[in-house]
Amino acid sequence: MQLMPSTSRLTATTTLVASALFVAPYLSSTSSPYAYAAEIDSPSSADHNHHRLGQGALPHTELFGGEEGEEEGDLARRGDEGYVSYEPEFWGLGRDLIGRATTDALVELGNNRPAYDTISANSSLFFHFKNSSLWGNYSAATPGLPSIVDKRSLADQDEGYKTELKKRALDARKDKDDGDEDQKGSSKEDDDKDGEGDEEGKKGNGNDQTGDGDDDGEQESLGSRLVYITVNVCRQPTSNNTAAADLPQLTMYISTSSKNKNPGPDSNAGEQATATLTGGFASYTTRANSDVYVGLSTPELPQNYSGHWTYELAASIDQSFHRFNERDPTNAFVYLVDSDTTSALFTTDNLTQANADDPVYQEWMKTGTPFQVYAYNTNSTVIKGLERSFCGLQRAWADQPTSLSNGMTTRGSGNKPKEQFYLMGLNGSTEYFGYPVMYGNSTATGPGVVGGGGQVWSPVTFRTKRDHNCQVIFDLDFCSEVAYAVPSNPSRYNMNSLRTLYDDNAAELYQNFNYSLQQIPCNTTTTAQYSLARTCDDCARDYKNWLCAVTIPRCDDFSSPHTWLQPRNVGAPFLDGHTLDDADWSRDRDPDTNATLTDRLYANSSRNSLIDDKVQPGPYKEVLPCEDLCYSLVQSCPAQFGFACPSRGRGLEHSYGNRDGIGSSNITCSYLGAFYYVNAAGAVAARRALVLGVALVVGVVLGAA
Repeated sequence: MQLMPSTSRLTATTTLVASALFVAPYLSSTSSPYAYAAEIDSPSSADHNHHRLGQGALPHTELFGGEEGEEEGDLARRGDEGYVSYEPEFWGLGRDLIGRATTDALVELGNNRPAYDTISANSSLFFHFKNSSLWGNYSAATPGLPSIVDKRSLADQDEGYKTELKKRALDARKDKDDGDEDQKGSSKEDDDKDGEGDEEGKKGNGNDQTGDGDDDGEQESLGSRLVYITVNVCRQPTSNNTAAADLPQLTMYISTSSKNKNPGPDSNAGEQATATLTGGFASYTTRANSDVYVGLSTPELPQNYSGHWTYELAASIDQSFHRFNERDPTNAFVYLVDSDTTSALFTTDNLTQANADDPVYQEWMKTGTPFQVYAYNTNSTVIKGLERSFCGLQRAWADQPTSLSNGMTTRGSGNKPKEQFYLMGLNGSTEYFGYPVMYGNSTATGPGVVGGGGQVWSPVTFRTKRDHNCQVIFDLDFCSEVAYAVPSNPSRYNMNSLRTLYDDNAAELYQNFNYSLQQIPCNTTTTAQYSLARTCDDCARDYKNWLCAVTIPRCDDFSSPHTWLQPRNVGAPFLDGHTLDDADWSRDRDPDTNATLTDRLYANSSRNSLIDDKVQPGPYKEVLPCEDLCYSLVQSCPAQFGFACPSRGRGLEHSYGNRDGIGSSNITCSYLGAFYYVNAAGAVAARRALVLGVALVVGVVLGAA
C-alpha cells in the first residue's frame, strides 16, 4: 500500500527549519506507513450520492480506522470510496504564506468514470486519464432517444460539427508529420479553439449516444483518439451578504505532455491548454495518443464567502459526459405555453417529424419523460454561477418549493410528439428562469454511462400572472388543442372542474352544429358539392377550431398594459371584493366614442355568458381569437350556414385580434397550439394566404361580443 505523496510550498525560514529539526526524530522513530497521517486534513464531504473512481487512493477507513468523531471540514477530499489527499495546514501560518494548496497525487479517471469530490479555495487538484483508458474499448451503446436525427438536433450536432472533426483529423496528421514527441496527437491550435468554444458550450456537444462512429477509424489510423473532458460544479461557497461580489469560476487545465503532469496556474502555459468554467461548466476536447493530464484550480474566496466547491470531472473517448446546449430564445428547445399566478405550462418543439404510423413516432410517445424543467426565481442567488451545470441545478431544484408534472403530448404544431411540463407552486407576479435538463443520456445516468452526466439547455425566461383569476388548463377531451390560461375563480372551481366546465360546454355546442352539417350533401358528385375547394371535413375542423377559441377565451391580468388585450367584465367586483373606482373609468375610455368601458357591452361582459354566470372571475383581459379563425370558418363552410365576420370599425377589433402585434415574443391573438416565440413568420404567411380573397360579410358574428 502506498501513501499519496504530500507536498507544500513553504518558504524556507529559520523557524520552519527549526520546526522540522524538532519533529524529525519523532518521524524517523516510527516505521508505520501511516506516519504522515497527522498532516492530512480530513473535512468530510456532505454529500455521498455519487460514486467516483479512486484507484490507488487510500480508503479513509484504512487510514484513520473509521469515521467516529469526524466533523465537517476534517477531510479535504473524500467521497463514497473515502480516498483522501493532502491539504497543508500549519498552525500560525496563513494561506498567504503557505501558497496555493496542491497535491501531486493524480486522481485516476476511467472512461466515463467521473471524479466527484470537494476542493477548497486557492487549491489545485490533478487527474490522470491513462493510456490504457485512452486505448480501451469504446463503451457499449445504451438505449437512447428513438431517432438519431432528433438526438443530433437536440445537442446541435450538425454538419458543421462533423466538419470540425475532419479538420481536427487533418491537423493531427500534420502534427504527427512534424514529429512533436511531447504533444504529438494534440494540436495546440485546435486545443485553443476547442477550449474557447467549449467554454461557451459550443464544442463537443454532439448527442450521438455511441460516440463519433464515423470518425473512429480515421482517428485510430492516425494513432490518436479524441478525448472529451468536462467538469460540473455541483456546490460552491456561499455568502450571507446579498451585496457580495460574484464568486469567481474555477479553471481547468489540460496537458498531453509527459513534461507537465500537473497542469495548473503555476505550470508552463506553453505545455497546457486552459478552459475557464462558465456557469459551473467547462468542456474541452483534445486529441491524444497517450496519457492525458488534467488540473482543476480554484480561486481565492472573495470577502463574505465561506465553504468549498463540490465538483464532478470526467473524461471520455466516447462523447462528452456532461453537456450544455446553448440556444437563442427564438430557437429554444422548450417554449412557454402560458402561465397563471401559481403555475406555468411548457412544451418542447416537435421531437420528430415522423408521421403517426411511423415506428419512430410511436417510440417517442412511449419514451416516458426524458426531459425535465427546473425553475428558479431570477433574483435567487442559489444557482448563480451554476447555470450550466446539471448537478448544480439538480441540487438547487431539490430545495425549491415547486413541483413538476410532465408527460408526452401531440398537441400543437404538426400534431407531432412533444413533451409538456406543468410547473406548480410558483409565486405570483414573479419572473423565473426555466432550465430544460436531461438526466444522463435520457435512459441511463451516472458513472460508466456514455453521456451519463446529464445535459442542460439555455433557460426560458417567463413571468407568472398577478390577479389570481386566470387558470392554465390543458389536456381537454373535446377541445384537445386548448392549452392556456382561461378566466377562473379558484373559490368556485379547481383546475379539473374548470376544465370540464369549459370543455363540456364547447362539446355541446359542437353537437348542435354537427346535426346541421349532416344535412349537407358532403359525399356527392362534384357538381353537387357546395365547394370545389373545401369539403365538409374542412368545415368541421375549422368550426371546431373557431368554437374552442371563442368559447374558451385566453385570459390575462386586468392589470396588464398590453394594447392588444380586450378588457372584459369590468363592471363586476374583483375576487377580493373591490371594484374599479371613478378614476379607473375615466382613464379607460373608448377612444372612438369617449364612453366609459362600463357603457360598452364588449367590455362590461365576457364573450361567453357561461363565464359571467358560473365562473364569475371578475374583471380580466382577453387575448382575442385570431381573425383568420373566423375567415377560415366562412371560407370552409356552406354559405347557407350564414357564418360571417365583422368588418373593421364595426366590431372586428373588439372580437378578433391579428398575428402582427409587436413581435414574435408575444402572443397577440389566440389560436390553438400557440406558444411563445413561435407565432410569427411562416405561420402568419400561411394563414394570410388562406384568407386572401375572402370577402368580409357585415353581419351578426357568432361568438362576437
